[in-house]
Amino acid sequence: IKKTGRLHIDINAIKHKELHEEMSTDVYENAELQADLDIIVGTWKEGDPENTLMEIYFPGSNPQIEHDQLISTVFGSFDEIVSISHDNAIEKASQDAKKKLPELYAKFKKGLPSGTYILMKFPFDTEDGQREWMWVEVTKWKGSKVTGLLQNDPFFVKNLKAGQ
Repeated sequence: IKKTGRLHIDINAIKHKELHEEMSTDVYENAELQADLDIIVGTWKEGDPENTLMEIYFPGSNPQIEHDQLISTVFGSFDEIVSISHDNAIEKASQDAKKKLPELYAKFKKGLPSGTYILMKFPFDTEDGQREWMWVEVTKWKGSKVTGLLQNDPFFVKNLKAGQ
């Protein structure tokens, strides 16, 4: 940390050969491979080690958006829209997936293993009355109400961003 409260990360500056190769190999063309992070003293919680904790701080009103933008800056990102017709095969696949929701809900309520998450596709209304379907990572699920984080930047829904 060269400046108090700021940490500059730069994948090209990693001297450990294997780690550098691993971190720089699977990136997108628009990857900047570096970024500056705001660092603050972390808040100790039960179960944390009893030492100094540092926390990456996102000062904006939605840290999830800033987190997503940080990862996209360092490693790059790629998103595309695929238009499909809702034919009989798509409708059948949708109905089959819906039949699995009770089982998925039970697993979610029980607690997913570390590093595991559930993605669901949801429709979002566009300004012209159409729908854009986007992936949402489920963070809360109670009965028929699902809350989550949008996992891609919309193409047509202008008031949303990945991470919301």
